[in-house]
Amino acid sequence: MTNIIGFPGQASAMPTSPSFLHGWPFLAVIESEEECALPIRGRAHDDGPTIEINALYVTRADLEDRSKVALWLCPTLLHVCGTVLAEGLEATDGVGRFTSQRWRAFRSEVSRQTTMGWPQIVAAARREGVDYMADHLTASLFMENGLDDRLGDRHA
Repeated sequence: MTNIIGFPGQASAMPTSPSFLHGWPFLAVIESEEECALPIRGRAHDDGPTIEINALYVTRADLEDRSKVALWLCPTLLHVCGTVLAEGLEATDGVGRFTSQRWRAFRSEVSRQTTMGWPQIVAAARREGVDYMADHLTASLFMENGLDDRLGDRHA
């Protein structure tokens, strides 16, 4: 996996995403290695949450265009959140295979934004459903940390 935004080299905990996401070092943005990949999709890779971009359809300028962020960031985060929650429900430790440093940073940020510990988040997913909690986590990441406001200020 090669980063397409910011820094050359393999996806890592370094900020590799559009400039407005550099506060989220857990999120890698990479070019998809599949020929028929979707233009943009969220993936729950073992090494951390990842957004895959198909360079045939999406350019670096598209990713930096703040007016388009809500169109791709929320759906990709929703998929990532749903996947990690489903894994957590199946695992006896509430985490499962997502144990890398980037996943720990993701869980920490989600916990901070929701003011819930990860075990509470998994318990809520069990009680309320994965879809509901994935939506809640996505909204928390997108709105509660001020990203939505920062993006709005840029293109208002």
